[in-house]
Amino acid sequence: MARELNNRFAAMRDQPPHEPPIRIEIGTMDDYRALAHHHYRSRFPGAVTGIVRAVIDEPSLAWRFSGKKAQRTTETRRHRDSERREARSRISTDDEVGMMGDERARRHSARLDLTVQATAPAGENAIEATPDQSSPLTSPSPVSPRPSGSRPLSDAQVIGVLVISLPSPACRLRDLATADRYRNLGPREGTALLNREVRCISRVIVDPRFRGTGVAEQLVRHALDHVAPGVRFTEALAAMGRVNPFFVRAGMTRYERPLREDESRLIDALSCVSLEPTGLASVSHAIDVIETQPRHRQAWIDVELRRWRRASARLPLARMRGLTLRDLLIAARDKLLLQPVYFIAAHQGTPKQKTEYHRGTETQRTA
Repeated sequence: MARELNNRFAAMRDQPPHEPPIRIEIGTMDDYRALAHHHYRSRFPGAVTGIVRAVIDEPSLAWRFSGKKAQRTTETRRHRDSERREARSRISTDDEVGMMGDERARRHSARLDLTVQATAPAGENAIEATPDQSSPLTSPSPVSPRPSGSRPLSDAQVIGVLVISLPSPACRLRDLATADRYRNLGPREGTALLNREVRCISRVIVDPRFRGTGVAEQLVRHALDHVAPGVRFTEALAAMGRVNPFFVRAGMTRYERPLREDESRLIDALSCVSLEPTGLASVSHAIDVIETQPRHRQAWIDVELRRWRRASARLPLARMRGLTLRDLLIAARDKLLLQPVYFIAAHQGTPKQKTEYHRGTETQRTA
């Protein structure tokens, strides 16, 4: 018995993994609305020009298995659902008959008999009669409501969506990546040229149950391979680009904004109190680290944080006095850790430029 089980497990290991077939196709705004709540910015993007969606064709549970086991699992669930519907139908019929009077009960029983006669076969070789849906004597069988968290058994499911929009009028990193192609033009002429030659990937949303399977990369590749006529560049500006480099894997070039002088000074000040920018992810931990410092150093880092905050946000003095250390650290965290990364891809043989940034300086070279 043990040898048979070992042979069976060895055969299962040798089989290739069964992956669900994913289809990339053109989508609609309804597909975006269905997955918008999974994005950290659930608001609708402006000036949408196209939507691409990723669809999986297999059942939500059966794709985890392969071969006959998947078929048996699907058939078992369908049989179980049909039994539940029949049980609920019988319960509802008994309750209705019990609450009605004798005369109404007899009429209700007569209608049920007519319905059964219309649907039941008359003999071994008889043809099944299909009840007329418009007849008042027949009614469709009640369908049990599906739980809100479950998904259909066999319908195609939208597991990812990508939104393409018109670009923003001004972007410093775009000017760096395109060698000021759109910077020195007038407002009307520059906007018209941008709308004609540039498209922006404004949203990439993947169902959390399918993240980490390459769906986002497939969506971006499809968007880059199927651009409108006349489009020279496709860009994206995303804070998640620092964590998940699927834009780079899809073929786009990454650009990061160089640090400003006040930001470089803030990073140096935080390092003096044993804090790295990544340490600001937990504000409570950052406060504990600062409170372990001597009293004069605590006062000094508070002054540095307030200097940076006033220079970056240009807040009045009256509002600056009301800010606590936690408020200052939250603002520093959002500024240093949530900066979006710029990505761009050229379509018509435009030379790509790779920019290397150092603290306070920037160098640019053509790839």
